[in-house]
Amino acid sequence: MRAEEYEVEYALADIDSLVFILKYLPFPEPFDPLCHVDGVNRLLAECADERGVKTTEHRGLLVARKE
Repeated sequence: MRAEEYEVEYALADIDSLVFILKYLPFPEPFDPLCHVDGVNRLLAECADERGVKTTEHRGLLVARKE
């Protein structure tokens, strides 16, 4: 058996990519760009740089073989 975990860093370079990701994350309430425009604008103002909004994704790999 083999188990690995790692983080993948990437940047969301445009607003469309950011909204796409936010719509499918498991938030307590559904994300709506029109209702949450203030939060999106604050995120862009505080977290974006020349590459966009930097984030990470946690990934896991599990390989098991039947004996």
